[in-house]
Amino acid sequence: MTMTTLRSHEDFQRGCRRSEEVPGKQKQAAEGCNNPSASPPNPYLSLPQASLLQSSIPVLAAAMEAQKYVWEGAIPIQIHLHESQVTALPLPPAALVLAPRIGYLPLLAPLIKPYFSSTLPPGVDTIWFGYNGIPLKWYIPTGVLFDLLCPEPERPWNITVGSL
Repeated sequence: MTMTTLRSHEDFQRGCRRSEEVPGKQKQAAEGCNNPSASPPNPYLSLPQASLLQSSIPVLAAAMEAQKYVWEGAIPIQIHLHESQVTALPLPPAALVLAPRIGYLPLLAPLIKPYFSSTLPPGVDTIWFGYNGIPLKWYIPTGVLFDLLCPEPERPWNITVGSL
């Protein structure tokens, strides 16, 4: 005897109709399809598809909203040039950047280098980022760094940049 899993009430009814078409299966059809106790084993499978869809819409909407916050989330960052890197006075004003939470700080380098180019030493190719004297790891996403290092989130996040 083999056990088959019924996926829905419609599949159950379709299986009953097929067994009616096969000769010698009329007794099985009469026992299985017309017997109210011969329903699918899981009562949730016999619910209409529309009610399942309607009950899952709020869940889907919440999931889509969470996904939107993850993908579109950004952190306002105020980037100051480290005082040891200044080669000309006056000090340049801080750069204000809206950095994606799922991005990485080194990806901001093409924006930062031209902004501070007048005060950086000539030939600067590599820059570093720091927060309160702590060097920031380049391979950790910006949002993770912000969440780990700022227990009370400050807006904008004040970080320093320097050259190697």
